[in-house]
Amino acid sequence: MNSLENRPVNVGLIGFGNIGTGVVRWFQDGGGEPFNLRLKRVAVRDLTKPRALQFSPLTDDPADILRDSSIDIVVELMGGVDNPRRIALDAIDSGKNVVTANKALLALHMKEIFDAARSRQVSLGFEASVAGGIQVINTFGRLRGERINKLMGIINGTTNYMLTRMAEEGLAFGTALKGAQEAGFAEANHILDTGGSDAQGKLAVLAALAFNAQIDVNKIPCRGITEITPIDMDFAKENGYVVKLLAMASKEGEAVTMQVTPALLKKEHPLASVRNEFNMIYIEGELAGPQTFYGRGAGEKPTSSAVISDILDVAEHIRNGTTTRLPRLDSKIDYADPDNLRQAGYIRVNLLDKPGSIAEVTRIIADKNLNIEDSIQRKKFGEKIRGSMYIPDIITFARAAQTDIKQALEGIANSDRIWGEPFFLPFVD
Repeated sequence: MNSLENRPVNVGLIGFGNIGTGVVRWFQDGGGEPFNLRLKRVAVRDLTKPRALQFSPLTDDPADILRDSSIDIVVELMGGVDNPRRIALDAIDSGKNVVTANKALLALHMKEIFDAARSRQVSLGFEASVAGGIQVINTFGRLRGERINKLMGIINGTTNYMLTRMAEEGLAFGTALKGAQEAGFAEANHILDTGGSDAQGKLAVLAALAFNAQIDVNKIPCRGITEITPIDMDFAKENGYVVKLLAMASKEGEAVTMQVTPALLKKEHPLASVRNEFNMIYIEGELAGPQTFYGRGAGEKPTSSAVISDILDVAEHIRNGTTTRLPRLDSKIDYADPDNLRQAGYIRVNLLDKPGSIAEVTRIIADKNLNIEDSIQRKKFGEKIRGSMYIPDIITFARAAQTDIKQALEGIANSDRIWGEPFFLPFVD
């Protein structure tokens, strides 16, 4: 007899937003019946809020789920960090298994939660915390004998959807954002996605699994896509590139280098063809070599699919008397100085259309040890500001240290020959 055909396993859900709605719908459509799974109770913030689906019983106190001795699995989908941490640890302490989609929680407290689950001999599922329905978390478990030296990916579906629209339809950031919100891929408060923090937290989770160490998320340099303009998209299109928000981590010896940044990829790059809300993650191991994982990274259905997969896995462990294997995250790592990271790229400036402007800006750049390769004026994007004409100029340069790039940007910003802030966009191989 299949292990999932044994005793009933009862689930308590905390959080009834988009992903929670997908989980409830699966249960109401009979998804749990073949596996003898039952959704017993759902906790919400506001009992009076209108909902696409109705469920009973509802409670506005998560403690009702934690106190219910018949509930075997607590599914945390509430968002935030402090309350979910308390709920997860209390659930574990009471001997309940936990499933979470909360990358922010894990980015900050992964080792603490792993250690607690291991100590109480309960299971923890967190597949939905990164990349929706791709199922990349479980892949790291299967690669535990592998030394992973590099990972790189597109892991935020909202920004990839926006960048796709900006590239293919020539949209400005604000218009692309509105479209993403209307399509259900962006929240009204979009900055966690567009500012890069969502990808930063997900990278911390992936890097922790790849390098078997708790990652300090605050040590991951992070830039979002809020400063990307049609000028950047136009340059990329004319020169055989695409713009993507990339999350990258690599390890040499004990030194780990990490970064979240918008970047220019050659159109031939495997990640360049990833469109809309899709994600792709590239992993490079010493033995297995390169592997890629692709699928939808945003939306109710792919993320709820990952939550449901975790519920099924945990239920099987319960019936078998086993628990999920959790890494100890006890390897020693050093954080490489981000100022020493060397990248090629370009600086975009709005340059005053007068003799000597280009010479002044290129002098500033050269004085900061940047080897200029080209200067390309984008005259079709020129505009008159306060009575003077300004023309965007894109100045490409060879690999340089981040500290020199920052100093060049600061020097340019102080010039009276430009309007606004200069902007750096790296080339990534």
